[in-house]
Amino acid sequence: MKNLLVNEWRKIRLPFCLTLILSVIAVSLTTMLVYKSYALEEQLEVYEVGFAIFNLFYPILAIIPTAWLMYFERKTNFMKYTLPRVKQHTYILAKGIMSILTGFFIIFGISFVSVIVALYIVPPITQQLSLVNPLTGELMNSFPEVRIFGEVFVNQPFLYGLIFSVWKGFIGAVIALFGFVLSLYSRNLFVILAGPFMYMIL
Repeated sequence: MKNLLVNEWRKIRLPFCLTLILSVIAVSLTTMLVYKSYALEEQLEVYEVGFAIFNLFYPILAIIPTAWLMYFERKTNFMKYTLPRVKQHTYILAKGIMSILTGFFIIFGISFVSVIVALYIVPPITQQLSLVNPLTGELMNSFPEVRIFGEVFVNQPFLYGLIFSVWKGFIGAVIALFGFVLSLYSRNLFVILAGPFMYMIL
């Protein structure tokens, strides 16, 4: 299994690295630029507004490196040549594991980079408080009151961003697995690449 995984990584490392690098550049730019047109209360919100466009497109990013490969291997009957050397279900399992791992690391990577950029590269924002304290009548931070884990968001933004990025990576892994399953059964490359994206939209 280890040799199969290494072999699969060699096949997809170039599209994986290209997708990751281009996505990191794009998310860094959006994180540094988009927040300027928003009134924000906390520095980590820079990440949220900068990453918003990737919330729409990350199903595509999660499957680009791997979903096409199985399609072309089926189309060219490549799998038939692997049968004398390895069992078919083992070969498919290795490809599925690699799809899950690449989906996770691409989405986790771009999300976590956006967190780092928002917290440590973007200059400190000017807070625009919006909630009025009913006792004092003064403006106060709304996040601890209206958001789940709001205290962590405000007081430990790096931890919040890390956990949130891991969660997004998990979703990316599930989407990549969905794309891989489609590549096992569909003969249409457009369906394989667009299916997870359309499913997330719906």
